[in-house]
Amino acid sequence: MGERSGEWKISMIGGAEYESFVPSILPPDPTINIDKNILELLITAHSQLTLLDGLIIRSSDINPFASLLVCKDAILSSRIEGKKASVEDVFYSISKNRTNQNVIEIINCIKATEFAIRQLKQVPLNNQLIKEIYTVLNGDGFPKETVSKFRDSQIWVGDTINNALYIPPNPDDVENSMYAFNLYFQNGYILSNFDVLIQAALLYYQFASIMPFSKDNGKINRIITTLLLIQEKILSAPVLCLSDYIEKNRTDIWHSMERVRQQDNYEQWIMLFLEAIYESAKHTIKMLDKLIIMREKNIKAVKNMGRSSKTAMLLFQYLEKNPVLEISQAADALNLSFNAVSDMVNRFVRTGIIMKISGEKRNRIYAYKNHLDVLQDRM
Repeated sequence: MGERSGEWKISMIGGAEYESFVPSILPPDPTINIDKNILELLITAHSQLTLLDGLIIRSSDINPFASLLVCKDAILSSRIEGKKASVEDVFYSISKNRTNQNVIEIINCIKATEFAIRQLKQVPLNNQLIKEIYTVLNGDGFPKETVSKFRDSQIWVGDTINNALYIPPNPDDVENSMYAFNLYFQNGYILSNFDVLIQAALLYYQFASIMPFSKDNGKINRIITTLLLIQEKILSAPVLCLSDYIEKNRTDIWHSMERVRQQDNYEQWIMLFLEAIYESAKHTIKMLDKLIIMREKNIKAVKNMGRSSKTAMLLFQYLEKNPVLEISQAADALNLSFNAVSDMVNRFVRTGIIMKISGEKRNRIYAYKNHLDVLQDRM
């Protein structure tokens, strides 16, 4: 290993020596060799992102879809770290106000992403925002005086530090590395000579190598990528489900990052990252196409409900944001009577918009089943 990617630094813990990796400050030196293969992947990735953003812009109301795709990505992001739950599990738990630890972590991931998107409208992407995201991700809410700090202890990937697969920088080096990381977002970007997707690839690798928090670094890294694409006006909404590709290709991704650290080979990592962006955008387009067609069909059915169409539209708009529905909760949220919502829910069932998934009488739970099937790749 040379100095292009970083250095292995001897540190001490409990009187024993270990080697931690300190990534070099970006941009790489020598600079990235953008050959024909990288250029082709760059063009195809941008092409898919342009198609995806066009779909977002043309949609009459992307917000419900964006919320559901954020949920899907949060579920997959948590699954990468061993926490399993389905879209139905998350919305069912919310509707019944019953959450286990896996679902709580997914809900916190959703809240952290939504918080970050709101903040990005007021402040640029920087270390302060990254710390705030970590705070929300860990369920601590967000008064600024409680914002988390970067880790103050050594962590590693593996069972013990002696047989670790990877040891990121020690706490002192974390501060220095993240100080440099923060500079990438200032003064028109140190990386501004590179295409934004190459910037995203370099920053993803850099953050993954630093691992500045004691946990959840992967989740935060994927949120940072989303924020960068929105900040740079590549995407208009947080709809890119990058975690799907990462979950399916985590071994390849791990080995690719190791090749950067061990062989100074940034170029092969950039190629894999661009492939991840391309495949993720392509898959998201397919999901959005199906969701939009489904919405148009269902809106047409709702508008044909005669004198009840106004109430039906209110319930349908509620359903898009809450695809697992409990009648009393919907009635409270819409300021309608239980009977009015119950009657409309029965019409939705007969129309095929929703189906009952559990409960009897006043405790019935209904699901926007086809909607959820698209999100879980069952359609």
